[in-house]
This record gives sequence, C-alpha cells and structure tokens, in this order.
Amino acid sequence: MVKVYIIREGYAESLRADDDLIGFKEYVEEGVYWQSYEFSNPTAAGDFCTGVCSGYSDERAPMGFLILRDDIEDDIPYIQTLIDA
Repeated sequence: MVKVYIIREGYAESLRADDDLIGFKEYVEEGVYWQSYEFSNPTAAGDFCTGVCSGYSDERAPMGFLILRDDIEDDIPYIQTLIDA
C-alpha cells in the first residue's frame, strides 16, 4: 500500500522545497487542511500524482500545492509531522 498526502497550499510546497521541517511543523500546527489517498501499489500512486500535476508543464515552476508519498523516504518526516499535528 502507498499513501499519498496532498496539501493544497503553496506555502507548504515552498517549505518542503526548502527542506524546512521545523517551519513545516509550525505551519501544520496552526491548522492546515490535507487529504490522503491510499493505493495498492506505487504505479497507481504515481499515476494519480501525474494526474494531479497535469497542466503543470514547467517542473521548475511552483504548483501551488504539496504532494507527499509514504514510499519516498525524504517525505516520511513531513508526513509524520502532518499526522502528529
């Protein structure tokens, strides 16, 4: 199983891009709306993320939301922070 977490706020994306776990923790403790989705395998999770990101052709430009996956090791601390908040 792969879980995907989405926060539809650009500030969360910038905190993750800056690898600012402390700032992210403070941010989510203030209260942030997030959604999670569960998939049976990494391919299905990847297809979902591709669909969410469709329309964002310039990968250097911010998308305005954050996607975290529990099968990506660098995302785990952010996911745990999100769940614990």
